[in-house]
Amino acid sequence: MLDVTTNSDILLYPTNNIIPKSAQGTPNGILLESAVIQIAKTLLDAVPTLALRLPDLLATAQQQLATQGITTTQEGAATDDEIVALRLATIKRPFIIDVVDYLAFVDMAQVTKDIDFLKRIGRLSPNTYTNHLRVGGIKLILDGTPPAETAWVSSPYLTYIGLQNITDPANYTGVSDITNATVNAAVAFAYQNNVQIMAHVNGDAALNQFLTAIQLAPKNNAVDFHPVAIHSQIANQTQIQQMQSLDVVPSFFPDHVYYFGEQYVSTVLGPSRATNICATGWAKQLNIPFTLHNDTPVMPNNLLMAMWAAVNRVTYDYTNQVNSYVLGPSQQITVLDALKAITINAARQYGEDSFKGSLAVGNLADLVILDQDPTVTPPSDLLNRVVVKTFKEGSCIYTNLSFVTEKR
Repeated sequence: MLDVTTNSDILLYPTNNIIPKSAQGTPNGILLESAVIQIAKTLLDAVPTLALRLPDLLATAQQQLATQGITTTQEGAATDDEIVALRLATIKRPFIIDVVDYLAFVDMAQVTKDIDFLKRIGRLSPNTYTNHLRVGGIKLILDGTPPAETAWVSSPYLTYIGLQNITDPANYTGVSDITNATVNAAVAFAYQNNVQIMAHVNGDAALNQFLTAIQLAPKNNAVDFHPVAIHSQIANQTQIQQMQSLDVVPSFFPDHVYYFGEQYVSTVLGPSRATNICATGWAKQLNIPFTLHNDTPVMPNNLLMAMWAAVNRVTYDYTNQVNSYVLGPSQQITVLDALKAITINAARQYGEDSFKGSLAVGNLADLVILDQDPTVTPPSDLLNRVVVKTFKEGSCIYTNLSFVTEKR
């Protein structure tokens, strides 16, 4: 992306070193979290053929999602130009699954203008899909990711791995992307305008910033959305309790336990803090309707993997290339809990649980057929389940031909 992007202002974007520089002051090739949004703004112009190819590229992506039994997905941080491009792409080639766009927060002026326009044209309601595309609300990116030590945490990282040029590595606590005042203003705007807001918050300091803004936001107007704390990877028990009282949906990314669990223990947080990453067990104890996600392209679109990771919490030993130990058994959940997290709870997160996410008269027939019932097979066997068919609104959009042929 750096090669095809010609906007020098973007390449030199200074905030919090989110495009780390070499000693010569040029980008070193690493893009940290919200830096990608800065670069993405210019891609449609930098690659003229991309807009022409977009409908076909998106069709391929949707077919891949359908193979995993996914009938509703999300674009988690789209610029206004990207939202327009997606809208135009659906005119040429209507989507086959539902896609919910979230407007990436840049600044208050931009988000106010964009949300005002979307409200005027009636594009901010769960019932306003056009060709299976709608805008869901606003997305804040408040920090980075723990494995790269860019998540904003309250206590220093165990071992500084050196992705950024900092002066005090012993007290390094990650990256804070947006000021408190701006976050407070954005959340207050969401409540005043009844627009759903979600925030990328991996670290506990970033989550605290988001929860504080929700507490401070005027609640004069009735709202029909649930704020969403995306990832909540290092949420502590007090914060889980706060999310319950504030009606915040924690959306967990359990693949981290498997792919990065041993890294969390050995270099990122240390054993005591790492034990409770992805705290689904605490959320379950408080009956919080949490959700699970994969966060592609960080991980493949595979919700069975997300379920397996949340249920089993097994880590991976890269040195010996074997599954290792259970990290934080008290945070394990049942298969049924995990199924709810990707169906009825996910529909609630989007404000769509009145017509999606459960088997009920009048609901959309968005259905997935697996080869076996995952609630009666061993939890460790979840990754061996096979998606046989996927239905969107009663129409079959995917059939696993090899499985069907094999069973004939």
